[in-house]
Amino acid sequence: MALTISASNGSTTATYYMRQKDGSVALVELQRDDINDAIDDGEKQVALVGYSDPFELTSEQYGTRNMIRLLFRVTDGEQKGEMFSCLYGVSLGQKAKLREVVTAILNRDLRPGEGVEFDELLMQRAIIGTKAEMNGKGYSVVRHVSARPVKRSAAPAAAAPAQKASADELWDADITY
Repeated sequence: MALTISASNGSTTATYYMRQKDGSVALVELQRDDINDAIDDGEKQVALVGYSDPFELTSEQYGTRNMIRLLFRVTDGEQKGEMFSCLYGVSLGQKAKLREVVTAILNRDLRPGEGVEFDELLMQRAIIGTKAEMNGKGYSVVRHVSARPVKRSAAPAAAAPAQKASADELWDADITY
């Protein structure tokens, strides 16, 4: 069942599924003031901290689409601790922005037919590029422009491959034959 949202409904809250201290996931109501709509443009390291129920959004330009909001918290830099949300179409197609975010969080591409459990993505990190823009109604919104994985710590260096010894090095000069 999809949640339908009407424009200008006057609500001062937004609801997201978020991980709780005990590890469970619950629907949490946030004040819109807690979500920054003026996040700086550019790349930032973030954690996915929440996601909305899917909902239908209708516009003259695109018609009716199924959408989802993802809630991010900046984990590094000047805006550390700030939260912002981005709107995505509910699609994991090859060119979908939602797929770009999911694959950045997973640090791998999705296999054909693979489903994504968003509860498992909560608190995982990625690098998200954003741009703040004004929408048609004069409100500032954050747009997702890019996503990439956070560099994972490198695996321990493998031992250097053995060097091939020359014929002269195979014989120890101190051994008498």
